[in-house]
Amino acid sequence: MSFTPKQRINHAMNLQKPDRVPLMCQFSIGSMMQQLLPDPAEFWYDQEKFANGLITLCEKFKFDGILVSLHGHSERWKETLISKEEVSPGFLKLTFDDRIELHSINDLPLITFNNKRIPKDIDEIDVETDIPSVIDYIPVSANLHFKLDSLNLFGIFDYIYQKTGEKYSIHGEITSPFDYFLDLLGYENGLLALMMAPEKSKIILDKFTKGIKEIAVQMCEKQIDAIKLSSPF
Repeated sequence: MSFTPKQRINHAMNLQKPDRVPLMCQFSIGSMMQQLLPDPAEFWYDQEKFANGLITLCEKFKFDGILVSLHGHSERWKETLISKEEVSPGFLKLTFDDRIELHSINDLPLITFNNKRIPKDIDEIDVETDIPSVIDYIPVSANLHFKLDSLNLFGIFDYIYQKTGEKYSIHGEITSPFDYFLDLLGYENGLLALMMAPEKSKIILDKFTKGIKEIAVQMCEKQIDAIKLSSPF
């Protein structure tokens, strides 16, 4: 019996025997761009360009599934863009009203804010005001947030499903509460806080957990087969 890629992964996830071992992979952003050679800023911000890149690489490597690592792309991301210039071959400098971004095909964008965000000590954290009830960003890396557009939170899943239908297993991704915790406090402050202020640390983690859970529950309503809980730390 021959399986479709989607059937192959779903059988394996349900502890049933597929026709062969299923295969899929999450490339780094840099690896994706080096293979696709897109405009790096457009690839980071534009939903269709990012989704088409995921589909292209899935087909190229004959994967059985597509992991969507970024969602919530905004069509309005250029509204605060002041300028865009090529500072050297393959490197783009984007100037916004509050930050400067350096994009390249090698890696994630590097962000410099006009007003540097200084991590707070846990004693300074107001859980009600400093921890959002509705999560509106992904803490991709140190000092790098991917802003979530509440009006298009899961549009990329609809787009990929429209393009691929039932052929591939589509997986979403959310980021762990601990990553949000360390992003808020900074790595050193966050790790110290776990030892010095465990009760308040737990309260902060619990609030992040509730917001992330809400995103996951809503994501489950889309045409996806699994959600990856991303927890690099």
